[in-house]
Amino acid sequence: MPAATESSDQRTALVHHGAGAAALVVLALALYGHSARYDFIYDDYKLVLQQPPPRSAGDFLEVFAVRHWPTLPYYRPVARLTMVVQKLLHGDRPAPFHWFNTLLMAGAGVAVYALFQSRAFGLRPAAAFLGSALVVAHPIASCTVYPICSGRETLLPAAFTVAAVCFYLKPGRCWYWLAMAAMGLALLSKEQAVVVPLMFLLADLLRLSAWDRPRRALPWLLRYAPAAAIVAAYIAARWMLFAGGAQHRVTVLTHPSGPLLSLVYALQTTVAPFRELVYEPAVDVWISERRLLGAIVAVAAVGWAAYRRWPELRARLVFWLGWILLALLPTANLLEQEAPFAERYLLLALVGMVGVAMTVGQTVCERPVLRRLLAAAAVLAVGALGAISFERGGAYRDNLTFHRQWVRTSPNSDQAHRTLGWVFLEQGRLDEAAPHLEQALRLNPASAIAYNNLGTLVLRRGDSDAARILYEEALRLDPNCAEAHTNLATIVGKEGDLPRAAEHFRRALRVNPHYAEAANGLGIVLAQQGDLDAAIEQFRRALDLQPHNAEAHNNLANVLAWQKRWTEAAAHYRSALRLRPDYPRAEEGLRRVEREREKSE
Repeated sequence: MPAATESSDQRTALVHHGAGAAALVVLALALYGHSARYDFIYDDYKLVLQQPPPRSAGDFLEVFAVRHWPTLPYYRPVARLTMVVQKLLHGDRPAPFHWFNTLLMAGAGVAVYALFQSRAFGLRPAAAFLGSALVVAHPIASCTVYPICSGRETLLPAAFTVAAVCFYLKPGRCWYWLAMAAMGLALLSKEQAVVVPLMFLLADLLRLSAWDRPRRALPWLLRYAPAAAIVAAYIAARWMLFAGGAQHRVTVLTHPSGPLLSLVYALQTTVAPFRELVYEPAVDVWISERRLLGAIVAVAAVGWAAYRRWPELRARLVFWLGWILLALLPTANLLEQEAPFAERYLLLALVGMVGVAMTVGQTVCERPVLRRLLAAAAVLAVGALGAISFERGGAYRDNLTFHRQWVRTSPNSDQAHRTLGWVFLEQGRLDEAAPHLEQALRLNPASAIAYNNLGTLVLRRGDSDAARILYEEALRLDPNCAEAHTNLATIVGKEGDLPRAAEHFRRALRVNPHYAEAANGLGIVLAQQGDLDAAIEQFRRALDLQPHNAEAHNNLANVLAWQKRWTEAAAHYRSALRLRPDYPRAEEGLRRVEREREKSE
């Protein structure tokens, strides 16, 4: 082929690839851009709203030295870093956080498009584009876009994983090291990326990568040494962070059906997703004979077509099937999961399932008319799935809407009732909170947090004796329930038992060193005991953790005023009033301090 013709073909291919990538970006924006109007929900409160904005370079580095969640064995510093940076740039405005997720999905779609177009898989540009569009439009993908934090924690490592494998398949040392870097970022975004080196190995064994497999062992060891070093460093960091234990409990021995159910859930959810959001469902909620039958029929049809062309497609299909199993493995209920089933767990496996479907479909439909029919079916599927994903956004509009949807679709979930009750409680709607908090306790009588939440309800109704009993029961069930320690400490402190109150606050802080409310409460008790310097230390600790805590500013100002540190006290009273303009105690304190400062001058 003449050089000019080859160059022209390359330019044409680049234009087509660019147009396809742009179309995927437009698709993602069209489907998920409306989320910019939505609020924070659920985990966003803990991971964004309750987090202090960074004030120094050390605050950014700290994300690599702390747990992602105080009570769970998660280490996700890269995902957390994106939230910290956005907290600095945007404060507590939800729209930019939603835009980040939407654009991240657009980027993930482009990465899938690039992966599908790798020479190793032999997909035509149209098949690669339609497969990528199916991934972007699928309701599984929507569950990683609409919820800011829990979605990003899955979407970000999935995008890095896809990019890592795409780089790994290309020839050249530069692409190899980009693959290692992307793998490291994926692993530091979520634990599930620990399977990425196995995806590399699978590609090499099946001769899909550009690497010529040598017969000697040393080149193999050298090829995987960087990936092994990255995984070893990650495990070492977790080991130190979690005090020598991964804190993951093996559950497959007590629930051997868990992995099989995870696979069934993945197949049913991919082929026949629910139209409405069914969040973290139990088995009796998600399993559907009709949907499962449809999934089995679809899998059987693809399997039959693959069997007919197995010699031709063997390497590619084995890779995609291995991809699916590896992607499902970390959340397949071999180890204890926060939620046994969740659609967001399936995003990476979805890429493999679409890869199988596109590979088989393209090969079977050799005649132009059949290819056009397959393309039309794929376009219709993108439209139908995209409509579901767009409509599902309404369930994420705000925290109350989200939790009501959760309770409606999972009426026997104690967690759904407990969290909905808490949302009502935070809004001061006690009569609406009560039935959900009581139902949560009926569904799970061994839940310490359910007793704690119910205790808070009765305390707000004015019955401190009943609240104390409920908090004590919560601590009997879980001695490490930081919330119950803090709430019980507040009650006994008001009753005058300051040593007991201080001990409960300290135990809460040992369980959760980032608990600003416990630090503030301990400061109050220490001030009442006359230890003003220690009280100041705790109030400053509370403000380091939660700078927008008006009560902590006011409490610190009070103690500083007792020490006649008028200027510092006035500054904190003003901070309290900026955060809460209708704060009479801060107004009175500021007037008093100003008078005293004038006298001293």
